[in-house]
Parts: sequence; C-alpha cells; structure tokens
Amino acid sequence: MPMIFNWLVIAGRTLVRERSVAALNAAGLTLGFLTCIMIAAYLRAEIGFDRVWPQVDRIIRVGFDFPVTGQKSYSTQTSSALLAPMMQAELPGLDVVARLRPSRVVAKVDDRIFAEVLAFADPEAFSLFTLPVLAGDPVLALAEPNRLVLTVSTARRLLGTGELAPDAIVTIDGVPMQIGAIVGDWPRSSFLDLGMFASWSSAPNPALRDGERDNWFNLGTHSFARLNDGQSPSDIEPALADLLERHVPTGQRPDNVRNVAEFAKARVDRLSSIHLSETGNAGLGVRPPGSMIAVTAFAVTGLVVLVMAGLNFAMLTAALAGRRRKEAAVRRVLGGTSQNLLFQFLLEGILMSVAALILALAVAELIMPSLGAALGRDLSLSELMSPTGVAVMFVSSLVVGVIGGIVPATSLASTAPASALRSNGSGKAPGQRWSVLICLQFAIGIGLGIAAMVVQLQTHHLQTLAPGYNANGLVILSGLEKPVAKQAWTVLRQSLLSYPGILDVTSSSTVPGVTTQATTAIRPTQQPDVPAVDVKLMQVADRFVETYGVALLAGRSLEESRDANSDAVILNRSAVLALGLRHPQEALGVQVSTVAGHRATYVVVGIIEDMQMRPGREAANPAMLVLNSDAGNFVTVRVADNRVAEALASIDATWVRLVPDLPIRRSHLSDQLMLLHGSEAVQAKVLTIFAGLAIIVACLGLLGISGLAARRRSPEIALRKVLGATGNDILRLMLWDMLRPILLSAAIACPLSWLAMDWWLAGFASRITLEPALFMFAVTGAVILALLTALYYGARASLVRPAIMLRTD
Repeated sequence: MPMIFNWLVIAGRTLVRERSVAALNAAGLTLGFLTCIMIAAYLRAEIGFDRVWPQVDRIIRVGFDFPVTGQKSYSTQTSSALLAPMMQAELPGLDVVARLRPSRVVAKVDDRIFAEVLAFADPEAFSLFTLPVLAGDPVLALAEPNRLVLTVSTARRLLGTGELAPDAIVTIDGVPMQIGAIVGDWPRSSFLDLGMFASWSSAPNPALRDGERDNWFNLGTHSFARLNDGQSPSDIEPALADLLERHVPTGQRPDNVRNVAEFAKARVDRLSSIHLSETGNAGLGVRPPGSMIAVTAFAVTGLVVLVMAGLNFAMLTAALAGRRRKEAAVRRVLGGTSQNLLFQFLLEGILMSVAALILALAVAELIMPSLGAALGRDLSLSELMSPTGVAVMFVSSLVVGVIGGIVPATSLASTAPASALRSNGSGKAPGQRWSVLICLQFAIGIGLGIAAMVVQLQTHHLQTLAPGYNANGLVILSGLEKPVAKQAWTVLRQSLLSYPGILDVTSSSTVPGVTTQATTAIRPTQQPDVPAVDVKLMQVADRFVETYGVALLAGRSLEESRDANSDAVILNRSAVLALGLRHPQEALGVQVSTVAGHRATYVVVGIIEDMQMRPGREAANPAMLVLNSDAGNFVTVRVADNRVAEALASIDATWVRLVPDLPIRRSHLSDQLMLLHGSEAVQAKVLTIFAGLAIIVACLGLLGISGLAARRRSPEIALRKVLGATGNDILRLMLWDMLRPILLSAAIACPLSWLAMDWWLAGFASRITLEPALFMFAVTGAVILALLTALYYGARASLVRPAIMLRTD
C-alpha cells in the first residue's frame, strides 16, 4: 500500500510539472472518448429500431419487388390486403399473421375535427406488437367492426383524457366508431409511427372498397407474420412465389408474361432490419429511414477517432519519457526494479485514461439532449450504461491507459542507468516512427474532412437540384381524395382562381415528393411484338402542365374543354425514348395501349420534359399523364411570389368555407422536396461534427509532439545559432520537419477519399463532381494548421539565446 501511495504522489508531481503536455493528453483522450460515446449512442438508436418487440427476430414483413427493364427494381414495403389471409391459410411455417393498413382519415369528436393517420388492423396485430394495455381489450376491440384502439397520447389529444369512457365515440370519415381500448404509446424506436387503430372490418377501410378488395396489386397494406421456430425468411419466399402464381388472376397480369415472378416478386424482410434496409421507409405511418452505409461509416469514424486519441496519448507519453530518463536511472540505482518502473507508468497511464473517460461521460451527459435534437433521434447516455456498456467503456480506457504506459516503461527499463545519467536529459528528437504516426493521424483527419465536405455539398446539390418544373410558389393541399372535398373541387378551384394572389390551380393523383405512384405498362398499339414499357401513371386535371411550369417539348397540354372523355395522353421524354422513338415530334399521334390491369388505348397529343418526382433520389421514370379530374388526390396552387401571405390566407379561408368538415393540410412543395433529403442532412451533420473532433484530436497531437520536438532539439538549435543560423533559418527547419508528414498524409488521404466518396455518390441519380479544388482545400487547411504550429514553436526557439538553451539542457 505505501508503494502505491508513492506511485500516486509521483504521478501527481509529474502531472503538475508537465502540466501543458498533461493537458494536451487529457484533452485528446477526452475528445476521443466523447466522440466514441456520442457515436455509440447514435448507433444504438439506429440499430435498435424495433428491437423493443418480443421475438423480433422471428417477425417478418412482406413487400414486393417489380423488375423494370434496364433499371433498378422498383420496391415497395407494402403488399396487397389479400396476401396475409392466404399466407395464414396456406403457409405452414407461420405462427401469427396480421395486417396493418395506414390511411388518412378525418376524425370528429363533438364539434372538433382532426386529420389523423388511422391503421386498420387485424386483432393478431397486438400479438406481434405488444403495447401495455391501459384500459379495455385491444384484441377484442379489433375483432368487431367499427371499433377503435387509441394510444394514450392520441386519446388525450382527441378526448382530453387518457381514461376509457364507455360511451366515447369518435366519428371516422362520417362513421361513428366506439373506442374499445386504450394502450401505451407506440415506441419511437420503431419504423412505424401509429397512434390510432381500427378493426379491419370497419366501414371506412379503403381495402374493402369495390375495385380494391380483389386487387392483388393494390399495395397499401403492411403484411406481417411471425415465423415458427427454425424457420427463416428464405424458407418463405419460394412458397410466396408459388402462392402468387396460383392466386393472381390472368386479368391482373401483363400480356405476354408466362408467370407472376416475371413482373412481381414477393420480398421478405426481417422487422429488425427494415429501418436500415435499402427498400427504406415510405408512406403513411412510418418514420424516416436510416442508412446502413451511414451506420458503418460512423462506427468506423468513432473507432478511428479513438485510435487517434490513443496514438496521441502514446506518442506524447513516450516522447515525455525522455525527460524522465535520469529519474528512472536514479530510482534503479537506489534499488528500484524494472517491474516497479512498469507499474509506475502503467498507473499514470491508466489514471489519465480513466479520468478522461469520466470527464467525457460528464460532457456527454450535458450535450447528448442537444445532439439528439439536432440529429432527430432520442439519444440518451443511460442507454449505454448497461453492465455490458460500462464494461466495454472501462476496458477500453484500461487498454488505452496500458498502451500509453507500457511504451515509455519498456523504453526506460531497457536503458542502462549509466547511459541515462550521462545524457543531457532531453533524449533524442522524435524519430521516424513519430512522423509516421503524425502522418497517419492527418491522413485520417484530411480524409474525414473531405468526406464531410462532399456530404455537405451533395446534400446542398440535392436540395437545389432543378427537377424539371418550377417548385417555387407551389402550394400542395392534401385530402382531395375524400368525397366531401372531391364534391367541392369545381367550386373550390373557381373560388381560388378569383383571388389576385393565386395564378393557377390544378389537381393530380400524385405530386412530387410522394413515394407511392401508380404504374402501368404500355406499348405502341400497332407494334404488339415490341416489349412493353413500364410507365408511371399520373391522372391530372386541366392546366397541370402550366401550373407546374413543365417544358412542353412537342404538341399541346391536356385541356378539359377539349380532352374530357377522350383518349388523349401526354408522355414525358423518358417514355418517348423507352418506346424507341428518337425525337419528341415522332411520338405525336402515336397510339399506345396498356398491357396490364385496365386495358385501354390512348393517343399521344403532347410531350413534356421529365419531371423528377423524387429529385436526386431516383432518375426520372417514363411517365404518362391522363386527364381525369375525378381521380385527383392533391390540389396544387401556384401563388404569386409577392403575395404569398395573402394567397395562403385566401386558401385557408376558402377551404374552411367550402370543406368545413375536413381539416386543411397544406405545404409548400419546395419544403416537401427538402424533406426527401432529411437522411443526408442528418448524415452531413453527424459527419461534420465527428470529422471536426477528429481534426481537433490530430491538431492536439501535432501541438504536443511539436512542442516536445522543439524542446528536445534545443541544443541543436542553439549550436546552429552559434554557427551563424538566423531566426528565419530555424523557422524553415521547423516548417520543413512539419510539412513532410503532412504532405505524405495528403498523398495517402486524397486518393482513398476519392475512391470512397465516388462509391458513395454512385448511389444517387444526380450527383456532384469531385473537383480537385475540394481536395486542395482540405489539404491546404491541414498544411495551414501544421505551419501555424511549427511557426509558433520555431519562433519561440529562435528567440531564446543559445547560452540559456545550452545551460538548460
């Protein structure tokens, strides 16, 4: 015990004597641990999605993949409402099967109305997704028609209380529905985001409507199942393919296909992998998706920053050990052993590392809520403080401390006392190994800096990309699919056009930014042997092209007075090229026929420029526009730039007057498109934060090593000055010593960063070009930091008189 006390006293004295180096060590280690802790919290939040459900590894969801000729398959995360009952009846490997069908509804309580997302569900849904039951029985409630189950937050918002009243009634789309149960809130760590459920047999369920009830490709339903023990998703997919082949009727298959698998394939996803899957999350009642690429990149970044901090610690401790050679020699002459020296340095290293970890935990506790809010995630330090998490952090600090202590201990233990006592105490200048470590650190820092800039620039590029139409000034009103709004469409349009701040009004079945869009297949009517072309089908009202400002390449737009009840259609540029036509003019007057679903023949009257519905996310698809005002789900209003506030007030007042039973839901199209790139914006924030921390850690290491190098080279510098070297000569010497590893690190980092970021950018339909100036900027920043550090220490060394430097050493 006295020996340990003496070691602690010596460690304290060393820290006080070398407080500048100790401060750099503590700052670097603290930043390294802090970065790892924050990244670990972010990764736990991302990877832990849907892990809250019991037996989550056995729960699957069935989606569809639709092969598209010459393009990446079009994937959906939903399937037909017909699929789940067939799965339950015919697939023996399933324990429980359940459906969830999110739908926008209007909820009315007394005289208050709410726009809600309601999930029509089978009773078995609550066997898969077990929420705490606060009142009633959700399984029994979903077994009866026109019954509701509310989460407690939704109940409080609608009813003003979380208690279940026996006579509580909520009117859904005009149908009175009784509340049968109240359950706990849906967890935020789930890819679904739901708060209201209704029995599947309830009257408002869109899956029960004529035309949708028997359609195998009305893909609006989440089909979930729990596998039996021993089953895997790969066991289910062949059975699903056989099921579809036997049950999909001929009339719902495209012409000239031999089996369903040629145009539609069932895909099985594990529930725990959905949030980070390539198919992503889209549609109603789901949260924004994550990215496995981002998760992997952040995990590597955290590990790299911790390694950099550990290297800094080892470098500075080993470099500082040269100043303690005489201390170690005296202790050995007085009877100390190499083992005692080893324990001394290990204790100092572990104490420093553990103290840095504790400080990092304290800082993380303070900034974690703000970081979580900035990244849109629930980040909590408590989630990492499990026994396993604490053990990992403690072991990591021990490893870093041991590495930082064992390097100088072994170096000093191998030095003979006589040799150490004869030396001047400053030791040798940092050699090639330290230059290699500095080079490695700055290569990592430069690489992360380049990556952060590329992600930022790509995100800005996506958000400012020209989509083929003028999104500025367009206001989107949702809810036109509701009968009460559809009946008021004609009057609503005329009323809106009467206001001076409103320039144009149209409607359509879909709008840019919406992830779901109808698809059909067409071919020239006179060429039945030509392969069909998959096209996105948009049903639009009069003046759609004019309202959106889409360039008309040939022909004319669709007009209500001229094309109502006609067979006129408009194709986009991609559709014309896909049909084998070389020029838009060649497509005018061509007859095209659909070969799947509802068969019809159309005449092409116009060609428009491609409209990118999800700019940057996916390339513009072939599309066909059909005039059908009754099929509109969205109203698009173009407002004058100088009268936006006045126009919005007019829109609100007109909607309330004409559609009083439906809450208005409006958004600016430009804002809606910005939301498409939310995940990239989050990734840019995360990478920028952690790249900044990595660069700071590298700078701390450079600062410490430069200071110790200048101190160790003081005799050399003094002799140079005695022999006639000027201050500028000394500065040039220090600058060149610092520049060599930095330039080498740039030569390593730039090509590797180019390869990595070019691979990442390849996943976007529209991407930035990796300009040399981007890499030069990152390298220049690193060089400037190195030069400033070298200038500081070089100037200090050049200003000290040689006699003082020689006497000190």
